Amino acid sequence: MLRGSARSTEQCDFPTAPTTPQQPRTSKEISRRRARGKPEQQPASDGMTLKINRNLDVPIQGAESSKASESATTGASLSIAVQPKPKVFLVDLDDSVTLALRDSGINATAGSFGTPYRCEISSSYQPWRNSERLPDGYAEQEIIFVDLACEPADGPIGELQCALDSDGYWIGCDKGIIDPRFSAAIVARPRFDRIVAAGGVVVVFAMPESGVSVVTGRKSRQTFHVKEPVQVDEWSFLGALKSVRVSRLSGEEIVVCEQQSLIGRALSAELFSMRYECTLHPIYNHTNWKVLAKNKFGDPVALGYSNDSKGSVFLLPQVDDKASLIKRLLTDVFPELFPHLYPGIDRGRWTHLPEYELRSVIELETARQNAIAMHKAAMAKLDADVSELRSKDGWLHDLLTETGDHLVEAVAAGLAELGFQNVVDMDKIRDRDGKPRREDLQIQDASPTLIVDVKGISNFPGDEDAMQAFKHAALFMREQNRTDVYGLSIVNHQRHLPPLDRDNAMPFRRELVDVALQNQQGLMTTWDLYRLVVNMRRHGWRSNDVKPVLYGHGRIRPIPKHYAFLGRVALVWAHAIGVDIEDGIVRIGDTLAIEFDVYFEEAQVLSLQVNTENRREAMTGDKTGIPWPEATSRPKKGLAVYVCRRSDADTGASSTVEAPPN
Repeated sequence: MLRGSARSTEQCDFPTAPTTPQQPRTSKEISRRRARGKPEQQPASDGMTLKINRNLDVPIQGAESSKASESATTGASLSIAVQPKPKVFLVDLDDSVTLALRDSGINATAGSFGTPYRCEISSSYQPWRNSERLPDGYAEQEIIFVDLACEPADGPIGELQCALDSDGYWIGCDKGIIDPRFSAAIVARPRFDRIVAAGGVVVVFAMPESGVSVVTGRKSRQTFHVKEPVQVDEWSFLGALKSVRVSRLSGEEIVVCEQQSLIGRALSAELFSMRYECTLHPIYNHTNWKVLAKNKFGDPVALGYSNDSKGSVFLLPQVDDKASLIKRLLTDVFPELFPHLYPGIDRGRWTHLPEYELRSVIELETARQNAIAMHKAAMAKLDADVSELRSKDGWLHDLLTETGDHLVEAVAAGLAELGFQNVVDMDKIRDRDGKPRREDLQIQDASPTLIVDVKGISNFPGDEDAMQAFKHAALFMREQNRTDVYGLSIVNHQRHLPPLDRDNAMPFRRELVDVALQNQQGLMTTWDLYRLVVNMRRHGWRSNDVKPVLYGHGRIRPIPKHYAFLGRVALVWAHAIGVDIEDGIVRIGDTLAIEFDVYFEEAQVLSLQVNTENRREAMTGDKTGIPWPEATSRPKKGLAVYVCRRSDADTGASSTVEAPPN
């Protein structure tokens, strides 16, 4: 087949489907060994057979690979530390290759383009099943080995990727083989091209194309409709391969062109077990391709490719002992040809081994490792503390995100934090008694009892959302023959938005607020409840400062009882603010509080100026300058200012707090 001129350059990603392990590709190799007089690999001396799963797609741990290698060979394998560079990616090679490389200290990861399977020869098409496994991080590998030889499975592998009556990929049955690897090739191609352009290396053990036809189409009422052919196959994973014509021809007589070159010596060492299954003819970009080996008729069977980048591509024949050849390439050839992939290889890295390193450097390295260990321990402790705090106080975020029972539980936790002792979850009680649910919570600490209805909604509360608590309070009053009952609606409005992006100024319509005032009902947002809790923690407010807030009527804002509205910020200087006092008196020694978007900031009054005149106090109507410390948040014009008026005699929960005018 002519590579490339009609080849699709479409770049798209496909979902990865669960796969079934492929059938091992060993029968051909065993018969080839027998024909050449080469002994088959024998099981370990203890009688155990090493079972290989060629679809390994995760790094193999050093200790495990050592044991596997030991079972399959002499029993005396020694595990070697895996080096981080270069990163080697093995596509559709046996697990034994990955094991051998990692036992040699090579950082090898495995994956698969998918598994072909046999089908009945016919003129029909079968829908594409995805069995590829391209692990996370494969796009960052540096040296890639792809084996295009694959023993087909007996039946379908992978899962269908689209409905039969929807447009999708279909594969022809005319070859008796369904080969799904074209899809992985489409996905991998831009990544592999980028790896080569960045100086990476791709080595392909060549096989002729399977020749299956791929089309897009759909099945409708038992009739298959072809939409268009797709000019891709299992060779489409690399752009450079477009310029190679692959011809089906097999044989064993191979002549290495430059036997004294590094790559020539590596190929010559494995020549006895080498066999070509196709010939490879560059059709353009001839100067970028170099013939590495030919058959007896002079046809190229191995090629090397390079361009202006440091990257290269090698197309090689099939070889029985791929682990041996790959290891030879990675340890003897590529370090010399591609030193940029082996950091430190040309700087005497062996001098840093413990046997040769300077003693003073070893001491410093030991100290460095100890420091790293201490840092890791400290970070682990901090991570554990963070997890513990998130687990302990996660209900604070639930106030702002949740709905239903989770939101009710978060509100109950918030009320308990404010100091309420007797918060009753009525949902649990009515569920236990088999009664329909009504109000969510009751606050029974004092008279009046608060009937609390909790809602989490995506938008603004409607009449039903806001007035539900009043209806439940009226039912409770009739049942209990009481009048000291108030309703309280707590709503998590616009809950899918961050709180500061919500409309917190008017979450309830003016008409709803007026009705709530008439019915002695409170309307509150979970954002305001959140602010009450976090500011209580921040400033050490007492429970008697905040509990009375929830007994208010109409729109309830998170202003504690001991805050008295004074005015608003009119001017801002570097170290002071100007306040137009609208109501009340402020004196030197008082504590002022400014309401920011989330927190209140408090500061003591150290001096006062009214019309540039120093005063001991300022009162309603005065335009007053007050020092404000730099350490707190920067005030802005229009922010509400309060003066703290607290005495030890402040008790009870019956009073309410007047909110400042908007």
